[in-house]
Amino acid sequence: MQGVRDPTFQRLDMGSAEANEVRYGTSTPPPYDMSKIAVPTAVFWGKHDWLADPDDVQKILDTVPAEMLVFVKEQTSFAHLDYTWAPAARTEVYDDVVKLLDLYVPQ
Repeated sequence: MQGVRDPTFQRLDMGSAEANEVRYGTSTPPPYDMSKIAVPTAVFWGKHDWLADPDDVQKILDTVPAEMLVFVKEQTSFAHLDYTWAPAARTEVYDDVVKLLDLYVPQ
């Protein structure tokens, strides 16, 4: 819910400036630095997923180092829960995930 309310991609807000200060040493949660991602990363997102705003997805795609962004797939008909429940999830998502795991995870 924090990600919907706040436009920044940041660590968990502990609920108060004091609690954030204790946890992070600052009154607000620090942002995640997506440019430091150092693992092969795949991005799947649904065009009808209200939690995956196209502008937010684009920010991620623009910020993750290009050499780490190994796969991007927009599911034009998927909403948030379709990744779990849609009959097409296997062919539209999980088959790609298995291929990616075969490529990037040592056996």
